[in-house]
Amino acid sequence: LQGIRTAAIGDAAVLVSALCNKIVIVALFCLIFWCGNKKYAYGLAMSFVFSALAAQGLKILFAVERPFVRWNKIHPYKKALKTATGYSFPSGHTQVASSLLVYTAFSVKHAWAKVLCFATVFAVMLSRLVLGVHTPSDVLVSFIMTSLICAAVNKFSFCLEKKHSLKTAVFGVCISAAVLVFAYFCGAPFVMAEDCIETAVTSLALFVLYYIEINFIEFDSSKNFIKSKRFANPLKFVLGMLGVLILYVSVGMIEEALPDFAFAVKNIKNIVVFVWACCVYPIIIKRWAKC
Repeated sequence: LQGIRTAAIGDAAVLVSALCNKIVIVALFCLIFWCGNKKYAYGLAMSFVFSALAAQGLKILFAVERPFVRWNKIHPYKKALKTATGYSFPSGHTQVASSLLVYTAFSVKHAWAKVLCFATVFAVMLSRLVLGVHTPSDVLVSFIMTSLICAAVNKFSFCLEKKHSLKTAVFGVCISAAVLVFAYFCGAPFVMAEDCIETAVTSLALFVLYYIEINFIEFDSSKNFIKSKRFANPLKFVLGMLGVLILYVSVGMIEEALPDFAFAVKNIKNIVVFVWACCVYPIIIKRWAKC
């Protein structure tokens, strides 16, 4: 793959990998949660969170270096190095793509939609190999592990209902806390454990926010700012994402201004964004619709 990699192929692989960018994940969750099916959005989120905790925990446990660190003949595509953080095994990008698209494949009925989901996942897997930042075992194990977690979440999707929300939230908080403690005390260099810690902290917050929203806010995605069927959901999504971007930029400026506390501020930024997405903005929509 490295032998046939040209600048055009490398740039295309970077673009495919960018589908797993954090802001893309947030936008997808918000679109489904605010404008579509709330239960499906939570199922998608649980698939992502549990598989991310598993992947990041395994990265720390096995501590497998990137292929270009292990073998001198492997030369990564330079534009991909910013996203090649932490250890190599299993692949984080494959986990992200699989958690979102494999769960979706379980949920849709049309065969062409299922094929499209799996084709996109395999495109992401191939892109990580083309860029020279993962090995076949990295992406294959990540895909299999995440697919099994997606199947389990789909099987037990009834646990996302309000009557089971406390058990689900407590279970998620316990798993997140266990991964967080493991990441802190496993002895791995902090720079290699950052992604795992960030994932665990954000997951903790998400499970708490899930419990608060489903029990006290009870957001209904059919509620809108205007009555127009054509423009109601687009307006709701655009205004909500505008709030997300404002939070990202404003907290990001604080992150740059305080380099010694950048990691802590980054975690705060993640939590603040999901507080807005899961609680504050739904309350605003609900109050506006009621008025």
